[in-house]
Amino acid sequence: MPHTLPAGPQPPSASRSGRETQRFSESGDRLVAGCIPIRLKPDTPAPEGIEVLLITSRSGKGFVFPKGGWEQDEVVQKAARRETVEEAGVRGDLELPAIGTFSFVSSKYTTVTCTAYMYALMVTEILEEWPEKDARTRGWHSIEDAHRMLRHDWMRRCLETWVNAHGWNDVVQKIEGKGEEGKDGGKETPGDQLAAIQPTNGNGN
Repeated sequence: MPHTLPAGPQPPSASRSGRETQRFSESGDRLVAGCIPIRLKPDTPAPEGIEVLLITSRSGKGFVFPKGGWEQDEVVQKAARRETVEEAGVRGDLELPAIGTFSFVSSKYTTVTCTAYMYALMVTEILEEWPEKDARTRGWHSIEDAHRMLRHDWMRRCLETWVNAHGWNDVVQKIEGKGEEGKDGGKETPGDQLAAIQPTNGNGN
């Protein structure tokens, strides 16, 4: 059964930058971490009452989940929370275990393969100010609408995996196979298999 990891310290005032402390896998994949931020509408049970927070990409070309580089001085859960605060301006409790890992090719660096460690975040605080407020917009959507709106196929698969893990079969039937095929392709690893993945602390050499 899923359980939660309570929210951590106060959020940062600015986003981290630079790649000097970036983590890479033994095979050279850039490691990133992120969240599906969710909340439950009052007086409406799940899954009907679940709302998913989406943000715009920096380029403004579509909607995404918050995610970014996992750095050497932090555990993966901290990285996922930090990126979610920096990009989406929300804090909350992480649902454990992780949803899984999802591989994709970076749209910014087309020769770089990334592996994303993704978590569900039960939102408990919505910030008025956050580091990337001026670079992105955010909005709450139903599971079905979020699935349709997501820019990347791997993010749709991530949402499908989370819905499947909760056994919401009616929602699964509505969303699976309905998203447009993305360009990033990739593969996923369920959360209960993450222990077998061993990241390295350097530049992949």
